Amino acid sequence: MKLYHLTGDAVYQKLAEETLECFTETYLNFGFMSAEYAMAVDAFLHEPTMIRIIGTKESMETKSFLDEAARVYEPRKIIQLLDPETDAKEIADNGFLKQDSTTAYVCVGRVCTAPITDPKLISPTVQKMVSAQIRD
Repeated sequence: MKLYHLTGDAVYQKLAEETLECFTETYLNFGFMSAEYAMAVDAFLHEPTMIRIIGTKESMETKSFLDEAARVYEPRKIIQLLDPETDAKEIADNGFLKQDSTTAYVCVGRVCTAPITDPKLISPTVQKMVSAQIRD
């Protein structure tokens, strides 16, 4: 499902569905390890919390954004680095604004924040976005 959310390629979503279906009759036999299956089902059924960082990977500023995003505890979190040069189409397709410095967006489903230009704001922003969502 992470590959599906990162690429938008429905083939990955279909493969995830087929894989999960293979274990519907047997996952209870795995004891506490069936929790991994439950997490995979959750990832299939619910939108992730995407932290999209727009910046060049060589930039120290981008590294500080990535470090802050990695510190955030959110089980459904996916961090995606988008380079302004090589990923310009995806950045534009998502409606993200072109900035002169590293910027982050936190998205849950189709709802995204305004641009975040201070890495220290990533964690509180994720907390607000997740608590605002109705999750089953």
